Amino acid sequence: MIQRQTTVADVLKAIIAISANSSDAGVIGPNALSRDLVSEATIKKILDYMLDPTAPHSTASLTNGVSLIIELIRKNNRLLSLARQFSNLVATTTLSPS
Repeated sequence: MIQRQTTVADVLKAIIAISANSSDAGVIGPNALSRDLVSEATIKKILDYMLDPTAPHSTASLTNGVSLIIELIRKNNRLLSLARQFSNLVATTTLSPS
């Protein structure tokens, strides 16, 4: 399961990289999939997986989720918008005591 999570995270990071706001060769620019990845619903779902200490493989979920968010921030010129969205979701997400 951990290998599958890592593989999916790698594929999503590759999609993020080719969907960046850039004029570099090999970059296709923003598209429906990349916009969905930065939507509030998707970011919230990623955060829920990352912050659930009782989920199976929660450490891998946290690690892969953090790497996805870092890649979104690195490759997306909407940094301020994404950062605001992320901070709002973190503020509204509550952690269950372990």
